Amino acid sequence: EMKNGNSNSSVDPKKLETLKQKENEMREFIDNFERLRAETTEEKSKIEEKINELLSIITGGIETEKNMPMIQQMKEIKEENNLKNESMRNNEVTMKRLLAEREKRSSELKNIKKL
Repeated sequence: EMKNGNSNSSVDPKKLETLKQKENEMREFIDNFERLRAETTEEKSKIEEKINELLSIITGGIETEKNMPMIQQMKEIKEENNLKNESMRNNEVTMKRLLAEREKRSSELKNIKKL
């Protein structure tokens, strides 16, 4: 026998319990590993698919934005449109004036032919 009650054959019950607990945890991990791995892989695939969908939406938005006129271009287009509308109104006024002038000249010509 050894002094102080220590012998090689005795094992601390707390250490033994801790080792059994760790062994059970490892066994549970090993037993559930394949299922957990499959679940994680499936979840990862779903997340990747969702990311790809969102990237497609974002890319489409960027392409649409690229095709839209910028604010400065819109101002220029509006300004050009306003100028064209003003020119058209001026042309209409000129056309009415010329038609009135033609009518007047036509009337004068008829009066001259009557003489």
